[in-house]
Amino acid sequence: MAPPELTECIRKRGVAKGKLTRFGSFFDTFQRNARRNYTELKLRLDKLESLFDEFDLIQTEIEGLDESDSQQEERIKFENEFFSIQAAAVNELSSQELQSSDQSFSRNHRPGVEAHMKLPRINLPEFDGEYENWQCYRDTFSVMIHNARIPAVEKFPYLRLSLKGLAAQLIESLEVTEGNYLVAWNLVQERFENKRLIVQTHVSKLFAVNKLKNESASATRSFFDIFSRHLGALKAIGEPVDEWSTLLVHIASSKLDDKSLMEWETSRKDTSVPTWNEFTTFLNHRCQTLAAIEVSKAQGRNMWQDPSIPVRRSFTTVHQPSIMSQSKCPMCKLVHALYQCPKFLALRTPERVKFARTINVCVNCLRGGHRASSCRSAGCSKCNQRHNSKLHLEDDERAEAFANSALIDEETGNSSDTQESIVDSEESQVALKAQIMEKRKTVGEVTMLSTALVIISDVRGKGIMARVLLDSGSQVNLMTTRLAIKLGYPITETATTVIGVSGMSCKAVGQVSATVKSRINAYSTDLRFLVLQNIANTLQSVQPTNEVMNTINLGECADPDFRSTKKIDIILGSEIFYELLCIGQIKPAGTRAIWQKTVFGWVLSGRVQSDHINPHTSCMTTMVSIDNSIQNEVQKFWELEEVVEPKERRKNSIEECKCETHFLKTSSRDADGRFTLKLPFRNNIQQLLGESRFMATKRFHQMERKLNENPELKLEYVRFMREYQNLGHMTLSTKTNTHSTEHPQVFLPHHPII
Repeated sequence: MAPPELTECIRKRGVAKGKLTRFGSFFDTFQRNARRNYTELKLRLDKLESLFDEFDLIQTEIEGLDESDSQQEERIKFENEFFSIQAAAVNELSSQELQSSDQSFSRNHRPGVEAHMKLPRINLPEFDGEYENWQCYRDTFSVMIHNARIPAVEKFPYLRLSLKGLAAQLIESLEVTEGNYLVAWNLVQERFENKRLIVQTHVSKLFAVNKLKNESASATRSFFDIFSRHLGALKAIGEPVDEWSTLLVHIASSKLDDKSLMEWETSRKDTSVPTWNEFTTFLNHRCQTLAAIEVSKAQGRNMWQDPSIPVRRSFTTVHQPSIMSQSKCPMCKLVHALYQCPKFLALRTPERVKFARTINVCVNCLRGGHRASSCRSAGCSKCNQRHNSKLHLEDDERAEAFANSALIDEETGNSSDTQESIVDSEESQVALKAQIMEKRKTVGEVTMLSTALVIISDVRGKGIMARVLLDSGSQVNLMTTRLAIKLGYPITETATTVIGVSGMSCKAVGQVSATVKSRINAYSTDLRFLVLQNIANTLQSVQPTNEVMNTINLGECADPDFRSTKKIDIILGSEIFYELLCIGQIKPAGTRAIWQKTVFGWVLSGRVQSDHINPHTSCMTTMVSIDNSIQNEVQKFWELEEVVEPKERRKNSIEECKCETHFLKTSSRDADGRFTLKLPFRNNIQQLLGESRFMATKRFHQMERKLNENPELKLEYVRFMREYQNLGHMTLSTKTNTHSTEHPQVFLPHHPII
């Protein structure tokens, strides 16, 4: 007997199928009627769109309760019937609209009279500061607004509306006046009319194209379109794209999937160098082939019944109350799907991923009841992976989205709360900070490190979010290599070496200059950073108690996500530390925590009680960087090479003295100039090695049996041993007393190695 939930879902599915049957009956009657009401057909067709979503939701619940093949057949049968009826209705409505348009044109058009047609509305182009989009924006805005015969004071608001992000910040301080429009337009052109950066952006996009992982018509077509779009843009600004065939073919072919690459290599019939036109012809044909194969496979899956049996446009109607029931959204509790929820869509992408993982829904279709690996919905339209497009993460968002999935635990065995290492030197010293890990016995307390989220402008003027650690004990500012490369600024060389605890050193990769901006106000400053591979370990997840958290509104925090696991991108040292502090400090009662107001917002520091803490906590230790490390290294090298007679020679042991005496007595040089030396043996060599003849004889007999089974190996082995004897590398022992203490004998087993 079926469970009650399955029975209820099947009843709801019958209601949905009944609605489709009624629409099919209406359409059959509509086609037979001479006087057709196309307005009614259009209204019913609009309502039909929501019917498919209703059926899909119900059928997904059924398949979660009953995984038999019959349920899949029910879905296929409904989809075939639904799209067949919908296509027929749309074609009927389209033909009527086309016929009405032709009649209207014939009625209004006269020879010699121009026909006036109302064209669709064109939206104002938008530009967000990306150089790759500048040419398209410039040409479109020039035609629509800049070259239009309207006053300049009216053009200015259109210019402001079309600019977004950093491009909008460029002219936000200018007032809307007649004279300021040309000033603003010239500012935008001077900033973004940079041919070198435009070419660099398009070329970098070509090198950054992801490698195709498998055969897919949509992925291959998207791959082809990316190359066509960027090469077309480069050609439009005068770059000799036609002369880059060899390089382009190599880049593009190296990013094909294995089967497509095999097809490309197979298509080459000679040894000539292929051109880009030949490659694009192959790629276009490959897209068409894959699309045809996918259509054939889809048709094969849908042909689940005998094609000779005509398809009936009807379903069995279940006479039940027509009440549409849908699942409630897990976020706002209203009746709609999660991917349609305005609150969910308003979240940032990492927050959407965290929420989807929290409620345990399929990340591919954002519905419950199954996993992404068994989901039948299509994948991401941006990267073709098995996740929803609304959960697509960029590279800089992945660490935030999966930050709490695993904590990074490290141990150093230190038992003290803090360690300080002070290095005194006559040279100029630069005090830095490095993080170490310690294992605490008292779980529940942790010393907070002050962090903040700031905006760093990259080489293109685009703002990048970075997490900084405020550190008054550092004399310089530090930046990770990952962030420095992402910013795109030139990294200049430096001879600075970072010296840490126990003399451990780390050479700085270089130094770079960048602008740091606040998220909450207009504060900004230009700073110089030393670039290191890593500047701090990942800070742990901390949950301070309510006494600390209720003191400040989280919206005013410099780092709204300071409680979760996070990576540090920048360390701001004492050069700028005290400039960042503002008037305002709050100490929650009964704690040693301190909320300090800064230009970035409120930061938390000090000792806090935590409701959840990893047993491995973090502390800081001072490090120094000495600029003249090269001279010190050279000095150490010559000191190592210098031979100095020690004031007091260390006394050798008895065995060391015997080895030295043995060397002086037995070492000699033969006629060929080679040094010869007898091996030294201890007096009790016989006792240490034991009885070696028995074991060597046993191994020799085993080797003989093995060689008898392999005549070729035996022949090679005998030949080698004879050659070894002829060359004088071994001689036959004539001693018969194997237990002599005066002349001890040692027997070593021997075997061939192929």
